[in-house]
Amino acid sequence: MKRTNLIKATLVAGLAGAALSAGSATAQEAPAFDFAVETVSLQTTRDVARVYARLSDEAASYCGSLIQQGYETTGALSLCQSDVVDVVVQRIGDAQLSRYHDQVQSRSARPYATALN
Repeated sequence: MKRTNLIKATLVAGLAGAALSAGSATAQEAPAFDFAVETVSLQTTRDVARVYARLSDEAASYCGSLIQQGYETTGALSLCQSDVVDVVVQRIGDAQLSRYHDQVQSRSARPYATALN
């Protein structure tokens, strides 16, 4: 029988607010971001991919809610989402999830790296 451990990462919105360089959201005003995952959900690559997709979706939704009308730029949303995902992956501390996150980041950076050469 596998023991199921629940990992919960709570991110105070100050980080996400800092990503929105205009400062429209502050740590005092914005809600915390909560993400919970059971360690049994991180056993296979497919499971890790599902958890990561859920984290990315929830981070995008959270960051979208922080961006006030009139300041909805793709850059701000992407930066906030990236910051939230980075911190949550680090706080969860699972090796497979961290490797998957690194792979996703290197794939998304690759098109820009080749354009700069």
